[in-house]
Parts: sequence; structure tokens; C-alpha cells
Amino acid sequence: MTGSRANCSGYSSGVKVHETGRVEPSLTYPSCGVYNNGFTIVVTIFSRVRTQGGSDVRRTILFCVVLCLTASATASAEPICIVGDHFFQPDEIGTIALLVSGDVAVEGLNFYIQIDDGGAINGGSGTKPKIMDVDIVGPARSGLGPATLFFGNNTGQTNTLTSDLLWAADVTTASGTVNTAGTLAFVTIDTAGTAPGEIYPLLLKETAAGIFGAPGVDTDFAGIPANITNGSIRIIPEPSTILLLGSLLMLLPVLGRWR
Repeated sequence: MTGSRANCSGYSSGVKVHETGRVEPSLTYPSCGVYNNGFTIVVTIFSRVRTQGGSDVRRTILFCVVLCLTASATASAEPICIVGDHFFQPDEIGTIALLVSGDVAVEGLNFYIQIDDGGAINGGSGTKPKIMDVDIVGPARSGLGPATLFFGNNTGQTNTLTSDLLWAADVTTASGTVNTAGTLAFVTIDTAGTAPGEIYPLLLKETAAGIFGAPGVDTDFAGIPANITNGSIRIIPEPSTILLLGSLLMLLPVLGRWR
């Protein structure tokens, strides 16, 4: 976390030079430097004084105040969602779990997800892969992830936009709040018509720009913004294809000896 530094002072410190050439520290009111990184504040006070007898005394007073600013840390917390890269084979229907962390108390979710350019409804030309279903209130799914954040505490999922490459849904709690730690959504995707090596952007941030205007809209938690890193869908060869290629590579040395 980047800290901020503030300086405060009374009269600035300095020296007084007499006509005889003797240098005498001038009377200085305390000055301080304050560093605040949200958790620790260190205050250093310097002062120079002259004793009544005329002798010069330099005095440095150091105050280190360590404050556990729990309230400050909580205020700066935010939900974090790293969409990640998800691997599919061509002509496959599969479900992925999108996770969120940050442990922030929220009352609702405005969920937006887009594949590629969002397709014709968003002014794009993409047609694949397709979003088949979005679940933001469901229970845990074996092999995928725990229950969604709003499972057991919701007023029902409302799908406000559904298309092949662009989907929007929202939900609110039935009472109180839920914490942003767990499964944000389960998303089912159909990769029919895709080919190995193709990569498609998978967005929760800056979606639907063709509908709402650039730069688009972000998934948020009923007005609480999230720190989102978009991801991708990557199409990989089927296992049988990989096995065939591996077998051919193993045969190359043998074929070379037959020549």
C-alpha cells in the first residue's frame, strides 16, 4: 500500500550567526514529519534550545506512535475478482466458477459478463463461444466451487439481459449482508464452432459498451465497486489429438534411422 506523507511545523529551525563568527542555534519550535500508510503513523519532533547559561544544547525528541487503524483498513478494503483463463475443448459445454475475495459486507450484486465483443446486441460481430446460463444464487457444485455468495440469503435472481455473448443479472439480500468471499457466479459456456488455439476475452469489467456507451459497465456490489481483472476462454485440442501428436513425435527418431 502506498503511504502519504504530510509535514507540519511551527517556526523552522535554523542558526544565528554572530558578528564574531560564532554560530548559535536559534530557538526553534517543534517541527514534525508524519507518515501515514493506513496502519502506522510515525511522528518525529526535532527541537533546538539554548540554555539560560548561554550554552548550546541540541535536543532531538522522537515519538513513534504505532496505531492499528482497523477502521481505516476496513474502509479501504474492496471486493477482488480475478476472472482468470479458462480452458475448453471445441464443441464442449462446460461450467466455470468465478470467485471473489476481499471479505467485504455487501447487500447486492449487479453482475455483467461478456465474451469477446458481446455480439450483435453490443454492436459486435462475435458469435462464439456462447453463454448458456448464469447462476448467482445457487448452491455449491461438486468439483467447481462452494455455494454462491447469495445462496440462502436472496430475493431471487433477476436476469436483465440475456444474449449469446452478453449477460446481466442482479440480486439483493433478503436481509442484512453477505461477505465477498467465495463463488461469485457459475457460468455455463458452449464452445460449439470454435477451434484449438482460439482465445476469447472474458469480461466482467467494461462490458456492454455498445449498449451503455464507452467504456461500458462493470460488475459491482449494489454500488460498491470491485477490483476486477478480466480473463479469457482458451480453446485447446482434444486429448485424443494431443495423444496422436505425441505418438508422432516419438516416431520421428525411428523414421530418421530408416532413411
